[in-house]
Amino acid sequence: MRQLALLGAAFLIGLAAPGLSDDDAWMNEQQRLMELFEDIDPDTLEIDESLPVPELDSLPEYYADTAIDILMHVYGLVDSTLDEIYYRVEQANDPSFGNIEEYQFLLDSIDDTLISVDTLVPFTGVPEDTHYFRAYSIIDIVDTDTVFYRSRYSNVVSVITDTTRPVLDTFAILGDDDSAATWTSTREVEIWFSGKDEPFGACGFMELTEDAAFGDFASIPISTCIATVSFELSPVDGTKTVYGRLRDKAGNTSDSVSYEIVLSRAEQAHSYPNPFNPDDNEMARMVYTLRESCDLEMYIYDLMGNLVYSKSFSNMSPGLINNDEFCWNGRNDENKTVASGGYICVLKCDDEVVSRHKIAVLR
Repeated sequence: MRQLALLGAAFLIGLAAPGLSDDDAWMNEQQRLMELFEDIDPDTLEIDESLPVPELDSLPEYYADTAIDILMHVYGLVDSTLDEIYYRVEQANDPSFGNIEEYQFLLDSIDDTLISVDTLVPFTGVPEDTHYFRAYSIIDIVDTDTVFYRSRYSNVVSVITDTTRPVLDTFAILGDDDSAATWTSTREVEIWFSGKDEPFGACGFMELTEDAAFGDFASIPISTCIATVSFELSPVDGTKTVYGRLRDKAGNTSDSVSYEIVLSRAEQAHSYPNPFNPDDNEMARMVYTLRESCDLEMYIYDLMGNLVYSKSFSNMSPGLINNDEFCWNGRNDENKTVASGGYICVLKCDDEVVSRHKIAVLR
């Protein structure tokens, strides 16, 4: 057990006790009482029902710091013959206070019979764990021996100190079959994640964004570190990068994790980059959502209507098409690089035209 400080309700003992700050005898008496307090078992003290009972302000459930300020209020009448009253604030790691980890004493010099105290009691170096706090008033009657009396115990307040960051292990956007998806035709997606927050933490929020700096993000309440949440992608079709991180109930955040997915809602195909430069080994990657199975054909025409390039894809399955095969490298059917300019890409599904879009070559 470690004694941290002897505080006044509105002052430190060594700083301001009216008429006594320079009195060595008074300071020696306080030290003597502090040494006596070391051996106090509060459960053995006689209770004086007339003593004011302190009240402690509630604490957050979780706290991301090892320094905790306990706000204590005391209000009530005391015996007019008393000159001083003490308050003891205790910290324990069990609600029965069988193992008191730390405590602090406060001294109040009484000028009249009405006590009104509001003071912060600091505890520092509090380890990660669940901690409980309580307080009570103490008076001493000195004749041949010092006899202590205490008030009833205050309310008990608790807090879990957690300074450890959570860990986000798995993060994926789900497809219709609940497996990791590479594309979606809707902005609303389901994100599955798993993580942990040990040894004392608890996950409180999943934070999601398309901004790697998390300047603007959605904060979604969660009750466990493994869950599925909904997220709305930004409206423009194309490749999206979604970033996620866990925030625990103490406010600690995990490292962020990212996941890429292609949003394609348009009936018409599109390509990227557009324009593209084949001299820089760029290719126009086609993106198209196929509504039904078919034999797909891709035709590239110049603006005069001349066929430049063609390619066939047999027995294509429904869904998003966006792969290394479904692209144009900027060469014609004779494997020569085409000139800069505009071109038209036409897609046919079982010989029926299903999409047209423009592609620009910039060399």
